[in-house]
Amino acid sequence: MSTRAQDVVKFDPAAAAERMRERVRAMLGEMLTDDELTRMIHRELDSFSKKPTGASEKYVTPLGQLVHSEMGKILAPKINAALQEYMTQEWDNVGNPMIPEAVKKLIVEAAPAILTAMLNNGIAQVLQQLPNNIRF
Repeated sequence: MSTRAQDVVKFDPAAAAERMRERVRAMLGEMLTDDELTRMIHRELDSFSKKPTGASEKYVTPLGQLVHSEMGKILAPKINAALQEYMTQEWDNVGNPMIPEAVKKLIVEAAPAILTAMLNNGIAQVLQQLPNNIRF
Protein backbone atom coordinates (compact mmCIF):
# COMPACT_ATOMS: atom_id res chain seq x y z
CA MET A 1 0.00 0.00 0.00
CA SER A 2 1.35 3.44 -0.85
CA THR A 3 2.34 5.89 1.86
CA ARG A 4 -0.34 8.30 0.69
CA ALA A 5 -3.09 5.65 1.04
CA GLN A 6 -1.90 4.88 4.58
CA ASP A 7 -2.19 8.58 5.51
CA VAL A 8 -5.90 8.70 4.63
CA VAL A 9 -8.09 8.37 7.71
CA LYS A 10 -11.84 8.42 8.11
CA PHE A 11 -13.21 11.79 9.25
CA ASP A 12 -14.18 11.71 12.91
CA PRO A 13 -16.36 14.72 13.84
CA ALA A 14 -15.81 14.21 17.58
CA ALA A 15 -12.03 14.18 17.20
CA ALA A 16 -12.16 17.20 14.89
CA ALA A 17 -14.34 19.07 17.39
CA GLU A 18 -11.88 18.32 20.19
CA ARG A 19 -8.91 19.52 18.11
CA MET A 20 -10.84 22.69 17.25
CA ARG A 21 -11.73 23.22 20.90
CA GLU A 22 -8.06 22.97 21.92
CA ARG A 23 -6.90 25.41 19.23
CA VAL A 24 -9.65 27.97 19.89
CA ARG A 25 -9.01 27.78 23.66
CA ALA A 26 -5.29 28.37 23.03
CA MET A 27 -6.10 31.45 20.92
CA LEU A 28 -9.03 32.97 22.80
CA GLY A 29 -8.44 31.73 26.30
CA GLU A 30 -11.55 32.14 28.42
CA MET A 31 -13.34 34.69 26.18
CA LEU A 32 -16.01 32.09 25.31
CA THR A 33 -17.92 29.89 27.70
CA ASP A 34 -17.77 26.15 27.14
CA ASP A 35 -21.35 26.21 25.81
CA GLU A 36 -20.61 29.05 23.35
CA LEU A 37 -17.47 27.31 22.19
CA THR A 38 -19.32 24.01 21.67
CA ARG A 39 -22.07 25.75 19.61
CA MET A 40 -19.49 27.58 17.50
CA ILE A 41 -17.56 24.38 16.78
CA HIS A 42 -20.71 22.46 15.84
CA ARG A 43 -21.81 25.28 13.51
CA GLU A 44 -18.44 25.15 11.76
CA LEU A 45 -18.46 21.36 11.43
CA ASP A 46 -22.09 21.35 10.25
CA SER A 47 -21.28 23.92 7.56
CA PHE A 48 -19.29 21.27 5.71
CA SER A 49 -22.36 19.09 5.23
CA LYS A 50 -25.18 21.62 5.39
CA LYS A 51 -27.94 21.18 2.86
CA PRO A 52 -30.26 23.96 1.64
CA THR A 53 -33.24 24.44 3.91
CA GLY A 54 -35.42 26.50 1.57
CA ALA A 55 -36.25 26.60 -2.11
CA SER A 56 -34.40 29.88 -2.64
CA GLU A 57 -31.34 28.97 -0.58
CA LYS A 58 -28.41 27.56 -2.46
CA TYR A 59 -25.54 26.49 -0.26
CA VAL A 60 -22.40 24.85 -1.51
CA THR A 61 -20.07 23.40 1.07
CA PRO A 62 -16.41 24.46 0.99
CA LEU A 63 -15.55 21.00 -0.32
CA GLY A 64 -18.20 21.40 -3.03
CA GLN A 65 -16.74 24.79 -3.97
CA LEU A 66 -13.27 23.28 -4.23
CA VAL A 67 -14.48 20.35 -6.36
CA HIS A 68 -16.49 22.70 -8.62
CA SER A 69 -13.49 24.99 -9.08
CA GLU A 70 -11.05 22.19 -9.86
CA MET A 71 -13.47 20.38 -12.20
CA GLY A 72 -14.09 23.66 -14.01
CA LYS A 73 -10.37 24.02 -14.65
CA ILE A 74 -10.29 20.53 -16.15
CA LEU A 75 -13.60 20.45 -18.03
CA ALA A 76 -13.89 24.01 -19.43
CA PRO A 77 -11.04 23.62 -21.94
CA LYS A 78 -12.37 20.21 -23.04
CA ILE A 79 -15.92 21.53 -23.51
CA ASN A 80 -14.67 24.58 -25.42
CA ALA A 81 -12.55 22.37 -27.68
CA ALA A 82 -15.55 20.11 -28.39
CA LEU A 83 -17.78 23.10 -29.20
CA GLN A 84 -15.30 24.65 -31.64
CA GLU A 85 -16.64 22.33 -34.35
CA TYR A 86 -20.04 24.02 -33.99
CA MET A 87 -18.84 27.60 -33.66
CA THR A 88 -18.40 30.01 -36.55
CA GLN A 89 -16.32 33.07 -37.18
CA GLU A 90 -17.13 33.23 -40.89
CA TRP A 91 -19.48 35.71 -42.56
CA ASP A 92 -21.09 35.77 -46.00
CA ASN A 93 -20.93 38.69 -48.47
CA VAL A 94 -23.93 40.38 -46.87
CA GLY A 95 -22.56 40.15 -43.31
CA ASN A 96 -24.62 37.22 -42.03
CA PRO A 97 -22.83 34.57 -39.97
CA MET A 98 -22.31 31.35 -41.90
CA ILE A 99 -23.47 28.03 -40.47
CA PRO A 100 -20.60 25.59 -39.93
CA GLU A 101 -20.74 22.29 -41.81
CA ALA A 102 -21.20 20.33 -38.56
CA VAL A 103 -24.35 22.34 -37.78
CA LYS A 104 -25.67 21.92 -41.33
CA LYS A 105 -25.22 18.17 -40.96
CA LEU A 106 -27.19 18.18 -37.67
CA ILE A 107 -30.01 20.22 -39.27
CA VAL A 108 -30.29 17.82 -42.23
CA GLU A 109 -30.35 14.80 -39.91
CA ALA A 110 -32.98 16.35 -37.64
CA ALA A 111 -35.09 17.95 -40.40
CA PRO A 112 -37.90 15.35 -40.37
CA ALA A 113 -38.33 15.60 -36.60
CA ILE A 114 -38.10 19.41 -36.67
CA LEU A 115 -40.70 19.71 -39.44
CA THR A 116 -43.03 17.25 -37.70
CA ALA A 117 -42.80 19.18 -34.43
CA MET A 118 -43.41 22.51 -36.18
CA LEU A 119 -46.45 21.32 -38.13
CA ASN A 120 -47.95 18.98 -35.55
CA ASN A 121 -50.22 21.43 -33.70
CA GLY A 122 -51.37 23.28 -36.80
CA ILE A 123 -52.32 20.12 -38.65
CA ALA A 124 -54.03 18.67 -35.57
CA GLN A 125 -56.18 21.81 -35.25
CA VAL A 126 -57.14 21.73 -38.94
CA LEU A 127 -58.14 18.07 -38.67
CA GLN A 128 -60.24 18.75 -35.55
CA GLN A 129 -62.05 21.65 -37.23
CA LEU A 130 -62.53 19.89 -40.57
CA PRO A 131 -65.90 18.29 -39.69
CA ASN A 132 -67.23 21.69 -38.55
CA ASN A 133 -66.22 23.34 -41.82
CA ILE A 134 -67.78 20.81 -44.20
CA ARG A 135 -71.12 22.17 -45.46
CA PHE A 136 -73.49 20.71 -48.00
